[in-house]
Amino acid sequence: MKKLYLFILWHMHQPLYKDPYTKRYELPWTLLHLLKDYKRIPSYSLDYRVKVNFNLTPVLIDQIEDYSKGVSCRLLNMLEEDTDREFLQRLIKALPQRMKQSLKAQDVLSYLNLWAQVELKQDEVHTYVKVHAKSTLELYRDLYHSSRIGLLTSPYYHPILPLLISKISLLEDALTHVRMAKERFREIFGKEPMAMWPSEGAINEQTFDVFKNLGIRLIFSDERVFFNSSGATIREELYKLYNYRGVFILFRDRVLSDRVGFLYKDWKHEDAVEDFLSYLKNVFDRCSFSPIVSVILDGENPWEHYPNQGEDFLRGLYGRLQEQDWIETVSVEDLLKGDFEAHTLSSVEAGTWTDGFHMWEGHPQKEHMWEELKKARSLYGQKRCFLVAEGSDWFWWGGVEGNLFSQEFNNLFHRFLTRGVQDEGGDSCQ
Repeated sequence: MKKLYLFILWHMHQPLYKDPYTKRYELPWTLLHLLKDYKRIPSYSLDYRVKVNFNLTPVLIDQIEDYSKGVSCRLLNMLEEDTDREFLQRLIKALPQRMKQSLKAQDVLSYLNLWAQVELKQDEVHTYVKVHAKSTLELYRDLYHSSRIGLLTSPYYHPILPLLISKISLLEDALTHVRMAKERFREIFGKEPMAMWPSEGAINEQTFDVFKNLGIRLIFSDERVFFNSSGATIREELYKLYNYRGVFILFRDRVLSDRVGFLYKDWKHEDAVEDFLSYLKNVFDRCSFSPIVSVILDGENPWEHYPNQGEDFLRGLYGRLQEQDWIETVSVEDLLKGDFEAHTLSSVEAGTWTDGFHMWEGHPQKEHMWEELKKARSLYGQKRCFLVAEGSDWFWWGGVEGNLFSQEFNNLFHRFLTRGVQDEGGDSCQ
């Protein structure tokens, strides 16, 4: 019987914001999304007969664990030290308009409660954060082991593997990121990950060898990479499982993924859900086979732009999906059972979810950062702090005008490099 198989993947990631010298968390995005999203979004899976998938990067898992034990955090420290007002004002200025309108007062506690969506007293915050962080990882573990969700991960510190391999010739580090990610996933969730979302959906031919050699059976990238690689001229070809060099790959539907990420926030949630289903029905009707549609996007940042933090949209979507007998939501594990025919790709063009690599290279500041990293790595060998500095986020923000926190990103990148140079044991960034 013909069906449409829907693969939904929410990508959860933040780079390491912990200063390698002071061990203080300099930027609060992990904390804020921990309070608002990391537990809330998977919790909806408890109420519906749909399977959704979550990509948890190892560096994010490390930070959630840190918060579960209690950490030094620039924002949390301001609860006791009423200083650093300029930092708080920048955080408030960076709020999406919907959240800014709901902020009750221009103080740290009100700001934290806005993200937590609860009314905490000042002396309750630290305990709440620790308990919430611990229960967040427990929820993922429980849902995963009960087959309610699928779980996968990314290379450890979220590097752009094609640039790591081809731009600065660090195949060894690419292998290390993937191997360490597998080990960390097994440590936390008790199973080997069989699939990975390559950081930023970035792939080239060599990345397939890295994944295959380390036992990763399934990866994902963007539809533009598919069309550039396959030469396909009809869209229906996108909705199949492919194999290249012994590794399975699915390509995300950019149109539908971007509607969720950027468009539906301005719609009534009922209209957005209806549009989502209409899009799927159109794909289903056009395909003479059972299509696999992949909706893959950031699982944390879109929701603050939605009314009610996206809850109405997500609940409405999950509720409607479970009613459709022509749609079956699938997990990573479902895709790897062998029930889906895999079609062979003859070649792969390098690319990312944004097409090329311009967000991470090309700008003079980005190129200078690559040169600094390459020099430090060649002189001092592989160090944990250098692996952190290889993360995509530092390069994404390098040279970007208008980022209110560009100085913090730049400082962290260079402090990781400096700490790696000074670090004889190699573990200061662990």
